[in-house]
Amino acid sequence: MLDNAQEYYSLIANVPTLTMDDLVMTLKCNVLAEKQLIRLMKWWPKVCRVHRTMERSGLRLKEVIRFEIAPKDRLANNSGITVPVNNADDAQETKVHRLESILYFTPAMLLDLPLPETTFPPALQKAIGQKTLENSVYSDWFAPLPFDIWTSFISQHSCLIEGNPKDINMAVLAVIGKYFDSLEGQQAKRRFVELLPTNNPCIPYDCGDNESDSSKYMTDVPKELYLPSSDLSAFAGVGVFHKVSDQLKVSDAFLTAIGVVSQPVLMHVAQPS
Repeated sequence: MLDNAQEYYSLIANVPTLTMDDLVMTLKCNVLAEKQLIRLMKWWPKVCRVHRTMERSGLRLKEVIRFEIAPKDRLANNSGITVPVNNADDAQETKVHRLESILYFTPAMLLDLPLPETTFPPALQKAIGQKTLENSVYSDWFAPLPFDIWTSFISQHSCLIEGNPKDINMAVLAVIGKYFDSLEGQQAKRRFVELLPTNNPCIPYDCGDNESDSSKYMTDVPKELYLPSSDLSAFAGVGVFHKVSDQLKVSDAFLTAIGVVSQPVLMHVAQPS
């Protein structure tokens, strides 16, 4: 039956065979809706498995693909904060993206955090599926987002430069701290710390009872803070000392590496006789 159908289309009906040039030209002349892009991304590995020679034209295909996502369906600048749709006009606005500008797909542990513009919008990546993006036919299209590149990006983000917003600041520091602990060798850890904005007020601390509002969320430069495990009772009345917030789930080793102090050091000045 299949042979008969093929004979009919090719010999009797004289239907031309769809070529890669046809596909490229069609995509070049059209902007895909989000659902169309998702279907295309899932279809490409399947068709390449049947027609292996098509895989060689992959990058040519990627260069012409444009797509749009309505604001209500994506995250603002991949920041982790949903864009509010204020009126009907806003809901109708869309932004055209070029697939060639996307270089990376994101590991699951980073998907809910701020991301650079060279990554997939998180909702789109989840819809396509990481397993699909890891297919070998996309090896020249995308790569997993390297942690160092993400760290360089996040080090310029307000969540670390200013320590806000609180929830993202805490989540980002927890991921960074976990990655630091996984590194082997002091040299690798020192190089990683050099990527971090350790001179900015990025670390949250617990306000003491003598503060006007002990519930207020505050951040400071690492070198001005003390480890959560530090015993500061002996220094009561001597000065104001702040410990890193207990809500921040990172190791003392990480905090020490970025400059957090273990105990205050008081300078004793000899009195003249």
